Amino acid sequence: MNFSIDIVTPIELDCIRCDWETLEKGKDMTYFQTFSWYKMLSRFVSDCLLTKTEVLVVRDDNNVAKIIAPLWIVKHSIWRNIRKGIYIWGIGGWSDYLNLIYLDFDSHAFNALNDCIETRYHLNDFYLNLIPQETELYSYLYCYKDSEVSSVENCVELLLPESIDDYCKKLSKNARQNIRTAYNRIAKDEISFVYIFDDHAADKSKCVSLREIRVKQKNRIASIKHMIKVKLLSLFEYEFPKYLPIVDDCNSHIMSVYESDKIVAFFNYGIDAIHNRIVVMAAGIDNSYARYSPGVLLLEKFIREQYKNESRYNIDFTRGEEPYKYTLGGVKHVSYSFVY
Repeated sequence: MNFSIDIVTPIELDCIRCDWETLEKGKDMTYFQTFSWYKMLSRFVSDCLLTKTEVLVVRDDNNVAKIIAPLWIVKHSIWRNIRKGIYIWGIGGWSDYLNLIYLDFDSHAFNALNDCIETRYHLNDFYLNLIPQETELYSYLYCYKDSEVSSVENCVELLLPESIDDYCKKLSKNARQNIRTAYNRIAKDEISFVYIFDDHAADKSKCVSLREIRVKQKNRIASIKHMIKVKLLSLFEYEFPKYLPIVDDCNSHIMSVYESDKIVAFFNYGIDAIHNRIVVMAAGIDNSYARYSPGVLLLEKFIREQYKNESRYNIDFTRGEEPYKYTLGGVKHVSYSFVY
C-alpha cells in the first residue's frame, strides 16, 4: 500500500479536525491525544531558529488518515544535555502520555511517517516518550531492533469494580483506617467541609497558589545537590512552551473542598468520555488542613459519586506515586520512552 503525507501547521489544525476526532477514538488513545488538547497546545507553539512545529498526517490509498503526528523538531544541539531530534508536542509538560494519534496502529503507515521525517528534517532520532505499556505502539517499538528504551515512568490508575462494595473491599485495612481517622478528626474539631465535584466557580488563581505550595514541598524532599544540578541544566535546556491546564485548558474541570468560602484542596482533571476515563492532572492543598486529609476525602467521595452515575469513569492518576493514589486503591502501570 502507498501512503501520502499531509503537512499541517499549528494554525491549520481545524482543517484536520474530523480526521483527528475519528482517530482519537482508538483504544490506545487518552485525554492527551484528543483534538481539543492539541488545539489548546497550538496556542503556545511557535517556530524559531532552533525549533519548528508541524503536524504530519499519514493517509492511505483511499485518503483515510491512519496516523497523526504532532511534531516538535529540535534542529540544533547547543549543550551536551540537549539532543536534536524529533519529539511530540508537549514533551516535558502536562501531557502524561505522548502517543501518536491513531485508531488502530499500522506499522506500514508508521514506517511511511519515519521515511518522511528522515527526508524532510534530516534528523536521525525520533524520541517517542511516555508510551503506555498496554498500547500497540509500545509493542511495536519494544520489539523493533532500531529502537531502545531511554526511560521508564511509573503511573497509577484506579479501575473501578462493578459495585461500591467491591470497591471498598479493594482498599487496604490501613487505607480504611486512615479515612476513618480523617473523618473523626473533622468531627472532633467541628470542621465543616463542602465537597464540589465540578466547581465552575473555583478561583483558579487560588488553585494555582495552592499547587505552587505543593510543588515547593515536593522539591524540598529532593537533595540540594540534585536541585542545583537541575537549575543549572535548565539554563541551557530547550523547553516546550509552558502552559497550565488549570488556567489554559477550557475543557478541564476542578473538584474542590471548601470550609466556608475558603478552598482548602482541589484536583484539576480532564474527562475522556470516549474511554470512560478521568485523568488527574494537578492538585493542591492548604497545609493548615493537612491533618484532615481533605484531598483524599474529596476523591473518596468523588469515587462514590461515580457509582450513582450511569457512566462510571475509571480514574487515571497519571505519573507519580504519591501515597494518596494507593490509599484510594490505585495500582501501578508503566509508560516507556523510546529513541527510535
